[in-house]
Amino acid sequence: MFSRALFSLRPHSKKSLHAVLIVAISLGAFWNGTSVVLAAAAIDPCVVPPGSPLPPVGCTYKTSHELHAELNAPGAGPVVFIDAEHGRFECPPGLTCVFEGGNLGGQVDFAHSSVHLRFSDDSGWSKTITVPTDFEVHTAQAQPTQAEFETEMVRLLGAIAEGDETFEVLEITAGTAYGYKGDGFTQFEQHSDTGVIVNSHFNLGFSIRIVGTPGGRFDGVDGSFDFNTTVQAIADNP
Repeated sequence: MFSRALFSLRPHSKKSLHAVLIVAISLGAFWNGTSVVLAAAAIDPCVVPPGSPLPPVGCTYKTSHELHAELNAPGAGPVVFIDAEHGRFECPPGLTCVFEGGNLGGQVDFAHSSVHLRFSDDSGWSKTITVPTDFEVHTAQAQPTQAEFETEMVRLLGAIAEGDETFEVLEITAGTAYGYKGDGFTQFEQHSDTGVIVNSHFNLGFSIRIVGTPGGRFDGVDGSFDFNTTVQAIADNP
């Protein structure tokens, strides 16, 4: 069963850190009174053929605002900026990845995916790293033609396979199963005879666990950092 890979990584225990987490709205986002939303001009919409399965292959979910964290690492700048994208969805050949049921009474979707994290600071340093992930989403979609429905990110887990010169350990944990926010909504909008726009977002809470490589930029960092953001489906333009 596909979920055997999803559940192979257990959620980590959190350590107390002398860290300050700051969330700031970057260009291309605005505050609508309740949440951070991407400005329409800042994104390319996610367009897929009619009847395409979810999650939308060829699209990616991008954080709607930049994440800022003070890691208190001697080798790093005072603030580290983090941008995140979740995409490259794939159901491995030979496995069943969609089941009826779930928390919302529609269906359950499993998939392999990737989370791309870009770290940077004011010194001009930057590093992009790809974390392989497995995730589980529940939807209230009762049939493929249903135009709009609620969604829920139940589990998303991933970790780098081996460390490098910056990260000895880098893990991501998200989903309502682990106590984080994960509510979402999806709406299909007719775009043309051959495509529909997937207006989809999740209000997502997640944790990034970082253990810095000794002698590296994040030497001395060892702990978990919690974030809350909104991720929006956009066209995947690598």
